[in-house]
Amino acid sequence: EKKRPHWANEDKFGPYQNAWATIQETNVEYFMVRATYNNDSIFGGNFSCLKVQTMSANITTHSVQALMTYKDSSNKTKDINVTTRAVTWYNYSKANALQNTRGNGDKADLGVLVFSDKTQCDIVSTNSEDDLELWVPYNLTDNVPDCCNFLFDFFMPPNKTKLQIYLGKDACNY
Repeated sequence: EKKRPHWANEDKFGPYQNAWATIQETNVEYFMVRATYNNDSIFGGNFSCLKVQTMSANITTHSVQALMTYKDSSNKTKDINVTTRAVTWYNYSKANALQNTRGNGDKADLGVLVFSDKTQCDIVSTNSEDDLELWVPYNLTDNVPDCCNFLFDFFMPPNKTKLQIYLGKDACNY
């Protein structure tokens, strides 16, 4: 079992890792601006322009229905319906992670929040802590806050490369 990452400390960082607060608003769009990977079992290789839009929220189950839109390696626009639940990870008492179930429900993945401020950005640890994602609201896609870029660079695994997933408003126009 991997050692718990130093950012997984609920007493110290829990207030900045609130999963339900991150996903509960509807009709908002977030784009993955950067990541340490661009090859995924669902999106394929060289995916880009990945956007998530929350359609509906269920306060009882702490889950949302969302639509993910992206461009595949041949630049075709594709959509996937996703159910995202706020869940606990690293023995936290409050939800600090997002469990995404895509399509027909047989594929689920987990993203643990390293940092979250729904007005600025989310830094998400994925693929068993091997990868990192930087998500921002649509209005900040062309002007990512410096603090978000800093946090992404700081927490990026040392053996990884920073990849640009958001390619600008012209390329990612949906």
